[in-house]
Amino acid sequence: KSNRLSLSIDRGSLFNISMTKILSKIEDVDIAAASMEFSMAETVYRAALQTGTHVLVPTLLDYLR
Repeated sequence: KSNRLSLSIDRGSLFNISMTKILSKIEDVDIAAASMEFSMAETVYRAALQTGTHVLVPTLLDYLR
C-alpha cells in the first residue's frame, strides 16, 4: 500500500509539473512582440478598410457612363 501511495504521489507531482509548464506557456507573453504583432495587424486592417472604401464608392461619373 505504501508503494502504491508513493507511486500515486509521484504521478501527481509529474502531472502538476506538466500542467504548470503548459500554463506558463499560455500566460507568459512577450509584451513587446505581442504589441508589435497587434500594431501590424491593426495597420493591415486599416489599410484594407481604406482600400475597400475607395473601391466601393461609386461616383456620379460612374453612373453617367
